[in-house]
Amino acid sequence: MTDGLDACVDTGRLFLDGHEVWDGRGNGPADLDFGGALRPGSAHLLALDVQGSHPLMGVRAGAWLAWTPPPRETFHLAGDWSPSADALHFTAPVSLPGRLKATLARRSVVVPESRPGGNMVFHIATEGSHVRGLLVNGRWIPRTNPYMGATADFNITPFVRPGRENEFILVTLECVVREVAIHFYEKGEYP
Repeated sequence: MTDGLDACVDTGRLFLDGHEVWDGRGNGPADLDFGGALRPGSAHLLALDVQGSHPLMGVRAGAWLAWTPPPRETFHLAGDWSPSADALHFTAPVSLPGRLKATLARRSVVVPESRPGGNMVFHIATEGSHVRGLLVNGRWIPRTNPYMGATADFNITPFVRPGRENEFILVTLECVVREVAIHFYEKGEYP
């Protein structure tokens, strides 16, 4: 569902297997975990009830369900990031997680070699839909839809150089960053 906007034109409610899981209030049902009911291979009925007094009503954007398995290991990227408002001049570092008052933030780190084999995923969680994309060692990875919620995951496997310094440049709007890390998965597990 959308995040940062009212999810439904006028009002709406969301039901899972006949039980209300979102009452239509707030900025949409972003990051609902449905009480752990959704498991791989399980079947459920999801219903959206939208009501309105206008000729056009419904949801304001696309709706989707997504599940991400827990990572085998996490390499936290919390620490000092250098912000930039213009992509040319980077200023004194700010600590993330925390408030980012710029459109870019840069950090270089050595990603250790001794990690579970397979895929590396850059994971970021913000307050709202703010992440636009990521540069990894000069390679651009766009977010396919920047309005897809407060959490963004980027497969960075082909661009990271384990055991050497790697530069990450986060492209976003001003926001509060709640979490930033690299998640490690076995091949075929995710993504």
